[in-house]
Amino acid sequence: MSQKYSLDPDDDEERQVARTEFNMEKEKVFLFYHYRNGRITNKARTFEMILLVDASRSGENDDNEETSESQILK
Repeated sequence: MSQKYSLDPDDDEERQVARTEFNMEKEKVFLFYHYRNGRITNKARTFEMILLVDASRSGENDDNEETSESQILK
């Protein structure tokens, strides 16, 4: 399953997710970012699905300040 996102021209391309893919067989989530102007490669990240589930559960009752990594996992 995948989900695509439009590019916001007023924001940095490399920080915007272009597509999220959920691979249930491999139990992984892939994030692909938009291409920066003039680049032929884009940034991509891979997460284990269980880590995302654990991160969302642990943050349900957490009032502490979030890091950027924990925000991505959520």
